[in-house]
Amino acid sequence: MPDKETVSILGCGWFGLSLATAFLDKGFTVKGSTTSADKLPLLKAAKIEPYLINVSPKDDVYNSVFFDCAILWICIPPKVRAGNGIDYLDKIKHVINAATLHQIKQIVFIGSTGVYGDLNKEVNELSNCPPDNASGEALLQAEELLKQQSSFNTTIIR
Repeated sequence: MPDKETVSILGCGWFGLSLATAFLDKGFTVKGSTTSADKLPLLKAAKIEPYLINVSPKDDVYNSVFFDCAILWICIPPKVRAGNGIDYLDKIKHVINAATLHQIKQIVFIGSTGVYGDLNKEVNELSNCPPDNASGEALLQAEELLKQQSSFNTTIIR
């Protein structure tokens, strides 16, 4: 099998960890991040190159090697219920700066259908139905920030 490209997954929570495993099964090299040092051994045991990364405006810490990848997957939720929603857009801005600095060409952002208000009807990416909660609003604003960038291509998955 020929060498596959390296992907980096920012946020190896429930979704990011499953995504990483799927990439590993396909022969990709996977770099995964967590904000918890306690979770680093779990990533390593799963054959994911572990990185402790915090893109919080107050504590921006990361290893630049993490951003040496073909595709960066962003799998970090706004955590509005936990009181972290205010910092979410600042975190996304820090990720954008790091991606631009490290010349990443492709970002995939894992969003949510929560960006659509609860109208009880079929919607798509062209539908005009604004979010009806803070989490959906934060995700929609993050999507817009990413789409405005010209230094990399952005794919949004809801």
